[in-house]
Amino acid sequence: MIMRVTSLNTAATMMRNINNNASSMNKLMDQMAQQTRLLVPSDDPIASTRMIQISREQAAIGQYKSNISTVSGSLAQQETHMDSINKQLLAMRDKLLIASNGTNTSENMDGYGNELQAMMESIVAELNTKNEDGRYIFSGTKTSEQTVMFDEASGKYVFQGNNEQRESTVANGIDIKENTTVGDVFFNGNDDLLNDLNSLVGMLKDPNTDFNSPEFNDAMKNMIDTVDNGIGSVASKITGLGGRQNTISMLNDTHVDVATSNELIQKDLSDLDYPTASIKLNGYLLAAQATQATYVKINNLSLFDAI
Repeated sequence: MIMRVTSLNTAATMMRNINNNASSMNKLMDQMAQQTRLLVPSDDPIASTRMIQISREQAAIGQYKSNISTVSGSLAQQETHMDSINKQLLAMRDKLLIASNGTNTSENMDGYGNELQAMMESIVAELNTKNEDGRYIFSGTKTSEQTVMFDEASGKYVFQGNNEQRESTVANGIDIKENTTVGDVFFNGNDDLLNDLNSLVGMLKDPNTDFNSPEFNDAMKNMIDTVDNGIGSVASKITGLGGRQNTISMLNDTHVDVATSNELIQKDLSDLDYPTASIKLNGYLLAAQATQATYVKINNLSLFDAI
């Protein structure tokens, strides 16, 4: 009777060992299949906590890089159009100097007026540029409003945007201005470039204008000064755009380096040592085979075997 009870206890112990060995083997096989040693946080609480922290940091870096990509594309578009405006202003200045030399005929002046009007309309078209989402890029925060429009009633160009700036987060605690203001260039108090130019064009195309009068000479001089100020302001805007591009480019490089470093840390924390895992798996298999063989022998024992 004692032998039978002992056999039952031994069989129960062997069954627990078989189940424990199978559980360990199944977990190891899951780790190998998923290529990680961290299936649940309890596998390594410290490493799991660090993995969660890094995952959050990687998500933030991904968002920063996405913001940088969007801002960089927007700044590049703005720089292209500001450069085009700058070239138009330089050409406009040259034309104004030619028109102001005092030796031109009325026909010449009419032609210069037409050329200056075309340049002015080209600048207005540049200022009213939309992005791929149909938003006006130079309207400040009022991106749904056309930047500049001509009011037929008053005969003047009207700035419908504002000089406020939008910002985008490109790193922890770092925001970058993502738009360029133009109201402060073309509609800046006494320097109302578009409307002053529009008035001058009207004078140039009017056959009754006295091109040697003090009034005309003052208008021409003031216009050249206003265009010079515009050229300086636009050049400053272009420089600012380039500076912001350099800043976000450096930040993006930093994000790439940090993300790469985090990936290596994640790999060190979670990667499974395959050679060691293979040896352990083989050990589990051998142990399972031995335990099962022993269990079968014990299970087949009877009182008659002891007689």
